[in-house]
Amino acid sequence: MDVRAVRRLSARQTDLVAAWQLIDAGWNRRAIEHWAGKWGWVRVHQGVYALTSAPLTQQQSWMAATLTTPDSVLSHTSAAACWGFRRPTGAMGTVTRPGSGGRRRLGG
Repeated sequence: MDVRAVRRLSARQTDLVAAWQLIDAGWNRRAIEHWAGKWGWVRVHQGVYALTSAPLTQQQSWMAATLTTPDSVLSHTSAAACWGFRRPTGAMGTVTRPGSGGRRRLGG
């Protein structure tokens, strides 16, 4: 994946990319760290980067949360707020991801 492909991907994801997406495209962790530093990407969550240093919008925060692992989705009141059915409440978002590990709270 070249820089143009990364830009196209990030354009579809509110200026965000995930390390797992880059790895799926043939990158390795070392290349990701190198280019993140060279291009000034900002780490939002472990393995999730914003390509610019502007403050994140609410939409970007929700997108970043869903990019932490493949097949994650915004859910519950966070999804309702994202779709405009209710007002956003609090700084926490609810993300559902596949697995059998039960309920876990990750990060801040």
